[in-house]
Parts: sequence; structure tokens; C-alpha cells
Amino acid sequence: MYFYQNTFLYPAFHPSISFAGGAYGGFDPKTPRRVFNNLFVFYGMGGKYPIPFYGQKRSEADLQLDGNLHWSLTAGKAPPENWLKPLREHPIAVQNKEKYPAGLAANDLAADPRLMALSDDPDAVNDYRLQPDSPAMGKGVPLPPEWLDPLRPKDGPPDIGAIPAQGEALKVGIHGRITAGMTRESQVTQGQGGRPR
Repeated sequence: MYFYQNTFLYPAFHPSISFAGGAYGGFDPKTPRRVFNNLFVFYGMGGKYPIPFYGQKRSEADLQLDGNLHWSLTAGKAPPENWLKPLREHPIAVQNKEKYPAGLAANDLAADPRLMALSDDPDAVNDYRLQPDSPAMGKGVPLPPEWLDPLRPKDGPPDIGAIPAQGEALKVGIHGRITAGMTRESQVTQGQGGRPR
């Protein structure tokens, strides 16, 4: 399974299963799992950060996880400096260096991604594009050229998340007629269809 170049906004319910939205979990030692350049923003848990790789008792896996950015919207601040240490020093991380020498989460960040607009309020108007000073800019790890990525940069490392810097807001619906995150009223005002309720 391959999870790369995504933006996740999700509720964290439990410290042992919420790290990286669980994208690394449930793996089989013989099945490749790749988790690269994702932007994980979570809320809840009283502002506490989940425990990275908690409860993973396996000693081997074909797992590569790197270039991701983690942020607690509820906490509004970064976790302790050594927060990723349990993951980076896990036996699976050591075993995986044969296939991924950098090691698990070697280039992961824990920082405010500085998106254009972000809230966990279900009625909020979110804009998942990066601000010009976002720490996610140019901090992803290069992906293999055979992996599908229509927004792959021509030069340099990719930005972290689904929408690169200077990217367009996410369009959804038939022919992309709706801008994701906009209120229904705003879409009507801007001629994007829909009817206010």
C-alpha cells in the first residue's frame, strides 16, 4: 500500500492508534507499505500528541515512512523535541535500514504547516494550500520516478501535502465545479453552482 502526497485532517481518539492517521498500521511483514510526504493535521485528545509507533511489537516489516509533517491543531504547538525518537529507534526502523538507509521518519517534521485557512469547525471555510512561509515547502523526500504524481516538481524536493505551493485550491464535483472548503453561499456568489439552504 502506498500513501503519499496527501493532506489529512482527522480527529485523534486514542494516543496509541492515531499517529499518522494510522496510515502505517495493519501492515504485513511481507507487504510493502510506503508513507511519504503526507501532511497529518489532527485535533482532539486534549491537545496531546499521539505516541509514535506505539504497540508495534513486530521486529520486521517492509515499511518506509518519511518526509511527513505532523501537527496538532488542538495543541497549537509542536510536541517535545524527541517526540519521534521511539519511532526512529524502533527495531523495525533498524531492520528497515537495509532497504531504506535513511531510517523511518528521518525527515519527518512536527510543525504548524501554515495552511491558508484551517479549522476543525465543521462549518469553517478551509483552504489547504500552503502559505509562502510554510515549513512544508520543499521538505518532502524525492519519490521514485515510476510513482504517479501529476504535481511532481521539475526540480528539487517536493512540498509536503496534497497541494504544492502556488497550487490551485482543491476542486471537486462534476468538472471540478465546486471549490472544496468554500461555503455553499460563497459558491453561488462566485457562480460555482449549488443552491443555498
